[in-house]
Amino acid sequence: MLRIGEFSALSQISIYMLRHYDEIGLLTPENIDRFTGYRYYSETQLPIANKIRALKSMGLSLPLIKEILTNYAEDYELKTYLETQAVHQKEKIDLMQRQLTLIESTIRHLESPSPIPSYSVALKEFPQHNVVSYRQIITTPDQEGVLWASLAEETKSLCLHYTNPQWNIAIFHDGQFIEENLDVEVQKSVVGIYPDTGLAKYKTVEAFTAASLKLPHRTADYLCPVNGLCDIYEWKTGKRIPEELLFFSRPGFQLISQKRAPCPKMVFFGQGSIGKDQFKYWRGLIGYNLIAGEGKSFKTTMAQVKSLFEQNIPIVLFGMDMYHLPYHTNFYHTQHIPGHVVLMVGLDEENIYVHDNSKQGVQYIPLNDLQLAWANDYIGISKKNAYFAIDIQHPNLDISAIVQQGLAQNANLYLNSPVNFIGQRGLDRLIKEIPSWADTFSKDALEKIYLHLIEFSGSTIPELPKEISGFSSGVVNPHQGGRDKLATALHRYKDTFGVPEWEIVANHFLTSGRIIETIVQECVQDVCKQNFSSSEKYISLLKQLQQSESLAFRNLEQSQTHQKRRIHEHSL
Repeated sequence: MLRIGEFSALSQISIYMLRHYDEIGLLTPENIDRFTGYRYYSETQLPIANKIRALKSMGLSLPLIKEILTNYAEDYELKTYLETQAVHQKEKIDLMQRQLTLIESTIRHLESPSPIPSYSVALKEFPQHNVVSYRQIITTPDQEGVLWASLAEETKSLCLHYTNPQWNIAIFHDGQFIEENLDVEVQKSVVGIYPDTGLAKYKTVEAFTAASLKLPHRTADYLCPVNGLCDIYEWKTGKRIPEELLFFSRPGFQLISQKRAPCPKMVFFGQGSIGKDQFKYWRGLIGYNLIAGEGKSFKTTMAQVKSLFEQNIPIVLFGMDMYHLPYHTNFYHTQHIPGHVVLMVGLDEENIYVHDNSKQGVQYIPLNDLQLAWANDYIGISKKNAYFAIDIQHPNLDISAIVQQGLAQNANLYLNSPVNFIGQRGLDRLIKEIPSWADTFSKDALEKIYLHLIEFSGSTIPELPKEISGFSSGVVNPHQGGRDKLATALHRYKDTFGVPEWEIVANHFLTSGRIIETIVQECVQDVCKQNFSSSEKYISLLKQLQQSESLAFRNLEQSQTHQKRRIHEHSL
């Protein structure tokens, strides 16, 4: 047995704190002498003392530590608990980082107004119009969809004629923010007057005005992830970065293992950086501050977006499911296509207004449609409600340097990945894993793996071929992982940027693209035949791809070195 002084020295906890721990029942002595009152501790209590000290250093309160020691006695239980706490702490840190970035950005705007002109605001008048409305108390905000469904059910027999464009709005009548038992009214604009039907009411809404923002915009089919970024850059600098050299300059490979995903092995032959990673990648090269958010409730996220928007900071909305965007063609409403990107240029109580890479002019998205489109949570692509606020203060004006440094850095990342699931290391891992898949996964799981590989290797859009899906978009979409597109861009711009080596690189990427397309064709045949046991052919093809990719990226990396040498020699 150890006296309190000895236990204090060994545990590195003061005598005062040991007495306090005893008083609150956190760590009681093994024995207390009833005559002298001396406290005695056992050597077996030292690990408990060390655990208390470690948990306290994590910032946990003593009552919480007591609860942890009571309920999570086993190490594996404590590990699970701490993993959960780590997630919560990370969320807090991410929130604080976004808040700090926003504060710093606001300070810069207030102290050093940018010499670059601010947004040009155009006012848009919405005329007086008739609506059909449905008002009810809902338990929580996420039940708003129930009201829209109830409105549709209530009026389905009336053959309503809706306005074009249609204006839809949800009105919260409580007058303050509350989380439960909300008084909510949903409205749809209609042509004509109809009789009230139970809870569905018809009325006239007075005219109102909305603000939208004038930004440069150029269409760039199938290049949505960077189109908005290029618009913002042009707005700030008057210069245009070629979209295809931003988007297709980051071809890559990813092998994501995820139990919660739609399939257990997610293979991406396409774009090597999507969403947050892409915007972080170009941040240092182009020169902007990035404020990113995702995963919160729709209402909370919209409040954040509105706050940023009011500070003249452009907002890129990411992870849209095109199925729910009303201005797209019929094909996009036949299947769910996640990961679409738009640039928000305006908002009012009913809609947001956006630039879409495939459309001229400003498009509008009713808020209820936005909520549905933005709810996509697809592992490897995006979490729901993802946005990126792009605050450009000191942009890099050297487009050639932006492009060439971006290409070279990505080549280095692909060849020397710090993790084993992307780039060349990811391909190595796939080659080693494939032979065991047939014994590891069910036939259903294997089919999902193959379908994911096929869909997300498209050079244009994520799309399954007609022989599997039963329909076609009509879009020319070779499944070459974007290598064909990058080859075309390198060939097109090699003279513009003075890099003749890009022609050699382009040829290597054309070879890579053809190999990927062959892999996809084999996958399509295996899916149609329900045969997932022939791994040897994939190993051979992947090894060929690995060799071709290595040549492509090494030449790409070296091309910047050659260009720097030419610039140096020219300056002498």
